Amino acid sequence: MEQSKTKRALRIVCGTFLAVWAVVDYIGAAVMLDFTFVRWWIPAIVAFAVAAVSGLLLWRMWKWLTCRSTFILNYICHILFFTGLFMIAQLAVNHYVPSGEPSRHEKALVAKVYKEKRYHTKRVRRNVYTRGAPYYVYCADLRLENGSTSTISLNRKRYDSLHKGDSIGIVVCRGFLGWEELRTDSIKYPAQHRKKHKRRNIPRRRPSHKDRM
Repeated sequence: MEQSKTKRALRIVCGTFLAVWAVVDYIGAAVMLDFTFVRWWIPAIVAFAVAAVSGLLLWRMWKWLTCRSTFILNYICHILFFTGLFMIAQLAVNHYVPSGEPSRHEKALVAKVYKEKRYHTKRVRRNVYTRGAPYYVYCADLRLENGSTSTISLNRKRYDSLHKGDSIGIVVCRGFLGWEELRTDSIKYPAQHRKKHKRRNIPRRRPSHKDRM
């Protein structure tokens, strides 16, 4: 009895770890796609195809976690986990393995400057979480000379000084898999000028007869 409880606890811990790992893979892939000039479905289809083929051979390895011998359940678990893993692996190889080709300098146009409201996660009690305090993330959409677009993150100071229509200097390089990337650490921003906030025009009240008295 005690041994079965230990195995069950171990499966819960491992299952939670793998679920968090999968979420991190998908989030990491989404972040890397922001500065990689490739349509998202290209690495996604490749990752899904590799996961689907490998799942035909490795689906049994998930039986210890699901406690089921059915093919479909274990096959789905394999695809969900390894699609994210293979997707971020492609983007990481393209980013970190040098291609040997020289980078080039370009001018990019700021198409949009915006902020997004998000929320922290607040723990209520064990295994129960709710939405916590709000916070903002600041971003800018860039349009390159060839028509490609990219999204970069900004700090509050940069957000206040950057405007739609500004031109910034960027460095573009080709990765190991042939996908071009924006080097976010080499961006040259224009001189900082704080945004002018629009002032509300409040109509002036005409003095009444009583005021003149």
